[in-house]
Amino acid sequence: MSYSPEAIRELQRQLSSYGEDVYAKKNLAYQHIEIDGQVIIEGEHKQRTEERKSWIRDAQPAGKTVLDLGCNLGVFALEAARLGAAQATGMDIQPNVIAAAHRIRDFFGLTNCSFQAVNLMT
Repeated sequence: MSYSPEAIRELQRQLSSYGEDVYAKKNLAYQHIEIDGQVIIEGEHKQRTEERKSWIRDAQPAGKTVLDLGCNLGVFALEAARLGAAQATGMDIQPNVIAAAHRIRDFFGLTNCSFQAVNLMT
């Protein structure tokens, strides 16, 4: 699916408002996100993000339930959902990052993907 340049710019603007949790290191996020070749969030691990997205594709998540712990911006849960997972859930400790993941999920219109801010340490 292709997205309008205006919609992509609006998503970029919205994500920039989620604060330092998203851009925690040197104004770079951990995960790198592009839509239609346009960088949405400049991540410090572009190559690693793409490599691990290929692992999700290789796992053939269609019809499966996927849990992504420490999901950050949710790239891997989003990829699983996009590829037809019955349900993909991402969890991270940072509420602002989860809010950004929700926004990205909504942009893609994925109803089989959810995110939760959870402190897994007790």
